[in-house]
Amino acid sequence: MLFETLNRLVHDRVVSHEESISAEHGAGQLRRDELKHYKSPIELELMLRIKQAIDPNQLMNPSKLL
Repeated sequence: MLFETLNRLVHDRVVSHEESISAEHGAGQLRRDELKHYKSPIELELMLRIKQAIDPNQLMNPSKLL
């Protein structure tokens, strides 16, 4: 619970400065569920559609966002 609390505080602070922690390596599995809090539904839908267009059979990094 401490990790989740600190993680949310840090992310909220970073987002308040219009920044991102993920950078070039993406959100990763650890932060995947948090994207709903920091990304709009349109952004999430675009990520999903890009993944589906590039890898429709989920052969590359199955179960990963992008």
